[in-house]
Amino acid sequence: MIITIRLIIARLAVLAVLFTSLVNATSEPRVIYQIQGLNQDLVRVVQQHLDQSLQASSRLPNEGGIQHWYQQSSADVQHILAAYGYFKPSIHPSLKQKGGKWYANYQISLGPPLKITTLEVSVQDQKKNDVQIEKLLTDFPIHQGDIFSSERYEQAKQLLLTTAIAQGYLSAYFSQHTILINRKSYTAHITLILNRGPRYYFGPIIFQQSILKDSLLRRYIPFKIGDPYSSSQLLNLQENLNNSGYFNNVSIDDVKTHKQALPVTFKLTPRPSQQYTAGIGYSTDLGIRGTLGWESRYLNKSGHRLNIISQFSKIQSSLQMTYRIPGKHPNTDNYNINYVIVRKKLTQVVSTTQQLGIANIAQWRGWQRNLFLNYQIERFNYLNSKTTKAHLLTPGINFSRSRFDNAHFALHGYRLNLRLQGADQHLLSNTSFLQTQLQGKYILSWNQNSRLLLRGDMGYTLTSNLSDFPPSLLFYAGGSQSLRGYAYQSLGPGRYLMLGSVEYQHRLINNFYGAIFFDAGNAVNNFPLNLQKGAGLGLVWLSPLGPMEVTAGKALNLPGRPIRLQFTMGFDLL
Repeated sequence: MIITIRLIIARLAVLAVLFTSLVNATSEPRVIYQIQGLNQDLVRVVQQHLDQSLQASSRLPNEGGIQHWYQQSSADVQHILAAYGYFKPSIHPSLKQKGGKWYANYQISLGPPLKITTLEVSVQDQKKNDVQIEKLLTDFPIHQGDIFSSERYEQAKQLLLTTAIAQGYLSAYFSQHTILINRKSYTAHITLILNRGPRYYFGPIIFQQSILKDSLLRRYIPFKIGDPYSSSQLLNLQENLNNSGYFNNVSIDDVKTHKQALPVTFKLTPRPSQQYTAGIGYSTDLGIRGTLGWESRYLNKSGHRLNIISQFSKIQSSLQMTYRIPGKHPNTDNYNINYVIVRKKLTQVVSTTQQLGIANIAQWRGWQRNLFLNYQIERFNYLNSKTTKAHLLTPGINFSRSRFDNAHFALHGYRLNLRLQGADQHLLSNTSFLQTQLQGKYILSWNQNSRLLLRGDMGYTLTSNLSDFPPSLLFYAGGSQSLRGYAYQSLGPGRYLMLGSVEYQHRLINNFYGAIFFDAGNAVNNFPLNLQKGAGLGLVWLSPLGPMEVTAGKALNLPGRPIRLQFTMGFDLL
């Protein structure tokens, strides 16, 4: 019985302590302070430091603790302002208590700022010329005459050191780094002297893997063995290997110094050699569409790939096989052998095309250049007329280029594509032709909530025999990514093409944008073009998979001006 009573008393005592703590917590004095006389940046810095000091003093949440914090706060503010170049501020603090709350006010006059009187930044061993370091010294972040800031000084100092290390001076250090401040004469003298030490160079690059030849992997290296070490070049190599498509993971396993050479070991984890894909989807252009695919990522140790993909829908079905061979610079250059068979059923024409081609894709002065040679056999008929057979040997060249600030949803950027191809009836072809097509898209924005999209497409075909010319090489207009409001490729086929589009998008809420657009164009065999026009509204959603847009377009040149709902998905400039 006595034991039970003691336990009850003990529990009541614990509850009393907890209740007292709760009361003290709820009655803890609050301090509200106001800072006057500073710009927003300095107010933010001072507030941050006062908050931290107030939290530290909350261990004594009583009047004595608040008074202690207040007495120290003026010195804290003065110390903070000195770090930003104001060594002679006038601070008039006041503290009042009202209704259980404390009100602190700081009326501050900054006084004259301390400016950097002299600045000496130099590098020992001037004979060692390094472009990046010399450029940084020329455009050093702080200058003589600037308002002194200890934060900017430390940032500039760290930038100089990291730049030296990134250029291969791994043991670089400051032999002198001093700040001399004279409060009487109000001067600041800064001296920074960097000792670079020895420079290190790239040694052998070792790849830990077994699926590919080292000779292929070395074509991904953007530097030569013996070049000065550069951390950015090492990251470029890592990125090249990641983008190769052969590996799930690329990690730098080891970097060891051997005298002044740096051998680097990469640990490469291969992706599965086989990939299978299957999907079903819907588009307003093609209707329900299915996809089946298979890829062998590395058929052999030379890195050759084979990709087979089949797509089928009511309007168009295709089977494509691509054999890819890595080129001199495998990330951008390759050789392709292609075979494709396409069956297309439009209102005005039905065609079956078989094409065998070879191509060389490479970078050329900032452009992607595709040099190709195709041989195709095509059977087609117009509006249930007799079937015609065409065969063409078509050499051609394609140039494409894109620049953008954000691949997912660009606010500024452009894409250009130029194609030139032709055939001669004396070279394995039943007709001669010359064709060129220029496509472009430009996106601009004046804030984060608005975009203006401009799009154009022009094509011209010169041929001597249009009746035997395969419709797959002619131009069409109409569809969600062509002339909205009109059915998919319902305009054409034609020898000439002209399309133009302007669209304005504005953010409605979060990741949703409203759109208004106007499209015009046509595909015809003879001039004049008789431009068809479409206009309407749209809704854009920035989904995790990419932008999706639903539009309601009115065909302004069709009887009754019907409205057509159309859907697009994909990145604007890729």
